[in-house]
Amino acid sequence: MLPTDIRTMIPGDHVCFFIEKIVNCVDFSEIDFQYVDTPGQKAYPAAMLVRIIILGTIYSIHSNRKLERIVRENIVFMYLAGFQTPVFSTIAAFKRDHQDLIEKVFLETINYGHNKYLIDLDSISVDGSKTRAYANKYNNLTNEDVLKLLHIIRKGIITDVEENKALENRQNKTIKNEEDKKEQIKEALKESRNIKVKQDEKPQTVKKIIPEEKDEKQKLLDDFRSKPMKNSMKHDESKFDEELYELIDDNDLNFCGKQILKQAIEHPETAYKQVRKLEKCKEELEKSGKNTVNYTDPEARKSPNKEQVMQTGYNEQIVVDNKNGIIIAVDVTQDANDQNQLLPMIEQTQNNLQEALNITTEETEQLIHNMDILADNGYYKDEIVHKNYEEEHYNILMPNRQQASKQKDCLRRKSQRKQNHNKKDGFSKHNMIKDEENYCYICPENKILPVQQVYPGKYNDRIIYYTSECSKCPSKDICLTNKMTGKVITDYTSEAKELLAYNFETPAGEKQYSKRMPMVEPRFAYNKYTLKYRQYHLIGLNNAKMQQTLMATAQNIVKIHNIELKEQQNNKTIIDLT
Repeated sequence: MLPTDIRTMIPGDHVCFFIEKIVNCVDFSEIDFQYVDTPGQKAYPAAMLVRIIILGTIYSIHSNRKLERIVRENIVFMYLAGFQTPVFSTIAAFKRDHQDLIEKVFLETINYGHNKYLIDLDSISVDGSKTRAYANKYNNLTNEDVLKLLHIIRKGIITDVEENKALENRQNKTIKNEEDKKEQIKEALKESRNIKVKQDEKPQTVKKIIPEEKDEKQKLLDDFRSKPMKNSMKHDESKFDEELYELIDDNDLNFCGKQILKQAIEHPETAYKQVRKLEKCKEELEKSGKNTVNYTDPEARKSPNKEQVMQTGYNEQIVVDNKNGIIIAVDVTQDANDQNQLLPMIEQTQNNLQEALNITTEETEQLIHNMDILADNGYYKDEIVHKNYEEEHYNILMPNRQQASKQKDCLRRKSQRKQNHNKKDGFSKHNMIKDEENYCYICPENKILPVQQVYPGKYNDRIIYYTSECSKCPSKDICLTNKMTGKVITDYTSEAKELLAYNFETPAGEKQYSKRMPMVEPRFAYNKYTLKYRQYHLIGLNNAKMQQTLMATAQNIVKIHNIELKEQQNNKTIIDLT
């Protein structure tokens, strides 16, 4: 008649037992002590909430409401929750207020993996990927839109609300009527037409971006958004008239700006919240130096993805070891590319190891001394290459543009490779022979291009090679364009860049760099296809970092758990054979 132990209903090799083991290694007493003797219902243990959040992530459950429901239905979640049933608002508040606890569990996975000799710090790989933010791509405001909306709401709506509240407090019955409110808003709209933002005209390199293919439904939606204020959305007719419609359209606000203004006019109590969001938009515009900002998530940035389609999102970075692919550092940035992320990720790796292993800075430096760092060409930057060359901190293996192009070409199908295109040689310096001893290039027609000019630079020397014998060359129609009279080759060279290129092309360098792709790139695929995390579900940069740390924690737990299961099976097989 005794009750059944729920653990007998769960497979013995289930990942929930390993989650419990890892989470129990973290001290949550400080957080739990904060909620002792507080009014209301007794607080849930922090360890229990962390356990169900991590298991929910492994099961691709990112909704707090779904997590609340499954804790009441699934025996594995019941076991980890200790038969407690937290509601979705408690789970959401815990994620928002205690992001540091998830980071502690992530560091504990690093500590556990290092103690079990599953992490090899002789070689690490770093890579980045872009993920869409929780933001509507149409909710974009320009700097001018933000300034106009702030002026209109502050002067035409918030002031009116404050005056009405003051009159009500004095029990004065002469509260402003609807006509007076409209006149005040109209006056603010007329003044806002004079707000103009001067843009500095800077020459920018034009980059071709592939536009998204729009179906008929999307085209109809775009036509609807471009309609005048009166026809584009539904209104409370008592608060609008023909003159107000015309004044709003005269301000050249886009669809997002019109929606914000409509909401503020019809519901003045929301105006304060909108002003706070617009102030955040203004702050992010000044910070980024760009002309547009997303109203839903002002901290997100627009940048092209791998398909060269513009999307609003963040740039996530991870560092893994090259033995088992365990993540040892993770971060989320607002940068559109990876050029400035290599050194910060190395520094974060060092800090994580120091905190996770509880060692000093000197011991950490000895641990990662002469560590090989594998990165792709997206991290290539002259300043980083020369700084590492002068200080000799790490062994960076990174291809230059030419080497990266050859690598990508090898991954293509044979019919799509550049060398199989029906073009003759002689177009670039990559098809020529460089004579280091005589300081010249030799073209396919055996013409010599000697050094003509050298321009010293901060990091690179710009060396110009050219010859005047191209006019009589039989291949000039192939090698030269109509405006060229001779072939000109430019080299940007330095000792640091030459050493980096040489180390990459050595047999040892090629063998070591071959570990990068199979170790680091599947981590992003696991997030997007296995954990089904193709976009962020919360707004803001800090929330994006918390979600990526949660993804990394879930991946490490699954990876280490699977490795240990394989070792147990191998040991069992050996025992059976003996």
